[in-house]
Order: sequence, then structure tokens, then C-alpha cells
Amino acid sequence: MKWKQVGTAVQGRRHLKKNIPCQDKYFLYSQNEFECISLADGAGSYEHSEIGAEITTQRICKYLEKYFDFIWESEASLAKRGIIHSLRTSIGKEAHKRNCNLDDFSSTLLFACVKNNKFICGHLGDGIIGILKDKNLIIISPPDTGEFANETYFITSVDYQNKFKLYKGEIENIEGFVIMSDGTSNSFLDKTNFVLAPILTDIFDWLKFYSTSKVNKALKKNFKNVIRLKTTDDCSIALMRRVNKK
Repeated sequence: MKWKQVGTAVQGRRHLKKNIPCQDKYFLYSQNEFECISLADGAGSYEHSEIGAEITTQRICKYLEKYFDFIWESEASLAKRGIIHSLRTSIGKEAHKRNCNLDDFSSTLLFACVKNNKFICGHLGDGIIGILKDKNLIIISPPDTGEFANETYFITSVDYQNKFKLYKGEIENIEGFVIMSDGTSNSFLDKTNFVLAPILTDIFDWLKFYSTSKVNKALKKNFKNVIRLKTTDDCSIALMRRVNKK
């Protein structure tokens, strides 16, 4: 089973104006029969959230590669504890170097990974996870926000166990996975009908016909010139598409 992965992240207009680094990060990882895309939205109110998001996206992919079978076979609560412990340990080392608090590296977490004919997805915070199945776009994990506007949950949150969503299943007719930050959802989510925008199907189709380098270039251009104009927030997305069934 062969997959192609693409992604992009662009600095939002508010951060561009204030010269603040993009706090959205994504990571694409492919190794043997394991494929993983991850994304994290750094908490804007914390000093080193973009570093936390970068550590999170890279660490989660490598953790999932190593422990995919364990997570697949374990109860959700045990799997969640292992994932968050690994991420917090990695961030804690960076916090110690910088003499900072763990919260200074707060970010959300989204990932989708596949191994052979199985998949695992995870979601903590806002943002969206969707799939392309039988040519239909389906939201499998909607945004999770708090009681107040712009409030969400992070990997450093005390009550992560109740907010961290884990999904497992067989690939079967799933053709692709997409994960996106809340900034991106302003363009790709029809909030009236709560469905994903058809343009995502087009992007998945790009992966059928064009190289990943061309698709990445097109994504970056569209996000800079179109997507980020519909929000002041940073925008990021990662997708992976099955391109054959061999």
C-alpha cells in the first residue's frame, strides 16, 4: 500500500504584522510500512509555543512508529497516557534547557498514521481530522473548544485524558486523511452545514496526478495568497493519500 504526503504552514496576518513566528507546525514521516502526518497549533499566549509545536509534531510520529502495535492493542486510556507522557518528557527536556515552565511550550495535537491495513488518529484541542472515503469527505474528529471563544486544550492541560480523542480502524475504503488547524478550518469547513469544503477533494486528487513537490508548492502558494486572507490566525494542513492498493 503506497501513500503520498504533503503539508504546509503559513504565518497568519496578525503574527506577520507583529513579527511573531508561525506557531503552527506540521511533520510528514514515512518509514517502511508506516506512514504518519502530524500537526500542532502552538498556544498563542505562551512564550515558546512554536517550539513546543515543533517538538510535538516530530516526537509523536516517531513514538507512533515504535508503539503502533501497542497502541492498537491497548485500551484508550493506557495509550493516551503513553503518548502524552512521551511528548511531555521531550518538551520537559527543552524546558529544562531554557529554564522555562512546561506550559510555555503548550500546543494542540493532531495526527493520522497507518501501518499495513490499520490506522490510528489522535486529536487534542481545536482543529479537524477528516478522511476521504468512497470519494466522500467525512469529519471524524471535530474541533474541541472550551467554554469561551478561542479557548481550547493542550498537551500540557491537566485534564487531557478527558479531551484527548483516539480513533482506530481498518483502512478498507479510506483513500486519504487530512488534518488542519483552526485557522485553516475558516476556509475548509462549512460551519452552517458542518461539512468539509469540496476543494479538499481536489487537493487529494492532485496527489494522484502530480508529484509531492508540485503539490507542496501549490499548497504553499494558495495558503499564502488565499487561505490566510480569510483569518488572522496561522494556517496549516497536512494530508496523505493512498495512490495504489499494492
